[in-house]
Amino acid sequence: MVAVGNPFENLDSAAALLEKTEHNAEAIEFLEQLVKALPWEPTYRLRLAKAKVTAGQDVDSAQKALSTIASDPDVAYGVRTQTALALAGMRRPVEFGSAELNLLAGGSSATAADQPFFYDARLRAAQSSADAPVKVQLLGNALADTPTRDDARIPLFQAAAGLRSDEFARGVIESLLRQQFLGSVSPLGSREEEITPEANNTADDENVPSQAGNPFKVPTAQQGQVARTLGDLMIRLDRLDEGLRYLRIAHKLEKGTARRKEISTTIAEISARLHRQRLNAARQPILHEALEQDRLVRPRLLARSAPAAKEAVKGGTKE
Repeated sequence: MVAVGNPFENLDSAAALLEKTEHNAEAIEFLEQLVKALPWEPTYRLRLAKAKVTAGQDVDSAQKALSTIASDPDVAYGVRTQTALALAGMRRPVEFGSAELNLLAGGSSATAADQPFFYDARLRAAQSSADAPVKVQLLGNALADTPTRDDARIPLFQAAAGLRSDEFARGVIESLLRQQFLGSVSPLGSREEEITPEANNTADDENVPSQAGNPFKVPTAQQGQVARTLGDLMIRLDRLDEGLRYLRIAHKLEKGTARRKEISTTIAEISARLHRQRLNAARQPILHEALEQDRLVRPRLLARSAPAAKEAVKGGTKE
């Protein structure tokens, strides 16, 4: 009988599925075969050791294997970084040949992690910090040293937006927007696009760009959060048309009924404001030397105020 195809071609995907669903004990068998077939590939050894630690099988030898990978200068630094993170809180050798890897494996304060080119250490420290200004400092310094990496941009954007540092937050996320992070629409384009007040029409969702093919991949739920934050941020910057675009994207990506309703209400309010602005632009006079106007000048339209609540009648009678 002749075997057809590579007998190991499905092992990786099978092991990855079991790891994703937290069936690490079952994944060990597949990962052991991969390690035997490709002993020169450190990522398989890393995944096998992590699965054994998580499953509680042969933990001591697994920790030694992790330490060996983290200390090996011939292994790619990104793999060594993942290994050091896997060793966090475990018994390990004191030295990995890198101060940053030592910090990642042993844990550190934000001050210790905030060193030049300690990108992953800064990112980890920011994730552990509940102080928004500290997050902004760590992530901002990480991006300043390594602007080609994008994994710190979204958390930095969210932290800066939470502090109402709106212009800074927009600058942080701008490169992802140019990569069509939220679809093919260009939020940096013209602000003259006509927007009507019928924002709750479900047809609006048909015009929201697809998320397929984006170069920077994040979960859909996180894309929705970013779009909602961007919408609120653009509104605060008085860029209402751009804010409306992002709110519509957030509305499409949002799965919760209550939040979708809340976003729909905001969309309707912003659409009404834009519609009123355009009407007022057509009603206002043009200042020039001639007194004649090419339009009918009318009073400025104002937003409707909520009707005052009627005063309750005491005792059922009116005095």
